[in-house]
Amino acid sequence: MVDNIQYKTQEWLSKRKEILQRDNFSCQNCNTFNPSEGTVTVFNEKEGDIELHNYNSNACQYILTSHKHGITLNLDYGWGLWLVTPILQVHHKRYIQDKNPWEYEDNDLITLCKECHNSYHEKNTIPIYDPELNLIQEKLFSPEDNNTGRKHNFKPWVFINNYSGEYEASPVQPSMDFFVPAEDSNRITELKDIADEMYAYFMERFLPDYKSKKN
Repeated sequence: MVDNIQYKTQEWLSKRKEILQRDNFSCQNCNTFNPSEGTVTVFNEKEGDIELHNYNSNACQYILTSHKHGITLNLDYGWGLWLVTPILQVHHKRYIQDKNPWEYEDNDLITLCKECHNSYHEKNTIPIYDPELNLIQEKLFSPEDNNTGRKHNFKPWVFINNYSGEYEASPVQPSMDFFVPAEDSNRITELKDIADEMYAYFMERFLPDYKSKKN
C-alpha cells in the first residue's frame, strides 16, 4: 500500500529507528538481534547477567559489557572485515489508505528479521482499511527488500571480506581489550580471567563457526 521510494525518506528512516529501538533492535518473533543498528540488551541466562552488545561495522569492533561483572570487552576482529548481521525490517500489521508508512501508530508496527518477515507474509494476509478505518479487504503481500545495501548472500554471524573484489568468508584473528572501573583495578588478574570467560562464552553463543582463540 506504499511506494517503495517512501521507505527511503527521512521520515520513514526516523520512524524505523524508533521502532527498532523500542524493540531492542531484535526480531520480535525469533529474538535474533542486530547490534550494528544500536545497543542491544541481552539477558545471559547462564550467568544471570544483563549484557549490552554493540557492533561498530566501520572498525569491525564488537563491544560487550557485563552488568554483573562491570567489565566491558572491546573485541577487534581486524581491519577490512565485516560481520554479517541479521537484517531487521519494520512490519506494518495493517494498511490504511492514504496513510504514509511513518504516520502509523507505534502499535501498528513491529520489528521482524528479514526471514521472519518473509515467512509471515507468505502465510498471512494483511488487512486493508479505508481512511475511516472500515475494513476493505485482506490481502497477501510480498515484502520489499528495502535498504539492505547488501551484495552477498552470506548468513548472519559470519565474517566476510572483499579483498579479491568479490565477497568471501574470512578467518579472523581477534584481539581483546577490557575495561573496568578504576576502583576495581586492584583485581585485574581476577577480572582478566572473567573477561576471558566472557569472551569464550560470547564466541560459543554467537560465533560458533570460529574458534575462541584470540591474540
